[in-house]
Amino acid sequence: MPDANFAGAACLVSSIDNAWTLLDQAAREKVSAFVQNGPKNEVLAGLKALSKINDLVDAIKIRVDALELDDLAEAIEPIGIGEIAKDRALLLLQKAGNWDRANSVFSRAVLPLFSHLTRDDIWRIIRMPTEHGSDLPGSNGYRLFIEKVREGKLVPNAELDKALQENRAGYLAPQDE
Repeated sequence: MPDANFAGAACLVSSIDNAWTLLDQAAREKVSAFVQNGPKNEVLAGLKALSKINDLVDAIKIRVDALELDDLAEAIEPIGIGEIAKDRALLLLQKAGNWDRANSVFSRAVLPLFSHLTRDDIWRIIRMPTEHGSDLPGSNGYRLFIEKVREGKLVPNAELDKALQENRAGYLAPQDE
């Protein structure tokens, strides 16, 4: 397969039942290398389809973990890679050093993935300010995130309020009068 047509062939493999099993090892390695190193626009467009192939999950994870916020956001929304993007989104949030960055990561990566977040992910985010120095408290994105957690009743309010108090975000807990 000529390299110019390889992106289409790689996606075709993911859409035909059992096509992956028919490929020899050299062809599988070429698809894996394409996922890790191919042109960004071609690879991102095919990630969701390619993620259905278990043997490619590690290569996809490597590629996604190297994405910066703009590319990650592009892959999350229009392409819909959801669960695959979650760890990278949380790492970018953890590294947020100011409110602008925190707001950007929340709005473009974390909130669009909210349905994929687990209870552990929520606790991880809440602990980021104390465990990693993430500048989340005070950002509008953090406030919106906590509101979604409360609305979804993902954790009991008393536990959430206590965790917010312990992690520099007590202002987001109801204040006793």
